[in-house]
Amino acid sequence: ANKNQNNTGSNNKYTYSGNNYLSSLKIEGYDIEFNKDTLEYSVNVPNDVSVVKIGATAEDSKASVSGIGDFEVKEGNNPLHVVVKAENGNTKTYTVTVNVL
Repeated sequence: ANKNQNNTGSNNKYTYSGNNYLSSLKIEGYDIEFNKDTLEYSVNVPNDVSVVKIGATAEDSKASVSGIGDFEVKEGNNPLHVVVKAENGNTKTYTVTVNVL
């Protein structure tokens, strides 16, 4: 009986997920070809745009995503960084460069 208990105990070891991929990334009102393995994106917006809204979802529900929401942009290149932090602490950064023309 003891052996079984020991085996059960070792099965309780919890492994933290290392999944730091996004399952979706979008810039409201603009199309980007999202692929979870592609870390660099670029989008052109007209020069009357001063704020863009970035939305993203992590592939793993235990991962956290920062760098989403509304961001002010000005003329030229505006690199915005969406960082996915896996449950085990590993991070992956997706960069969206917003080019205000």
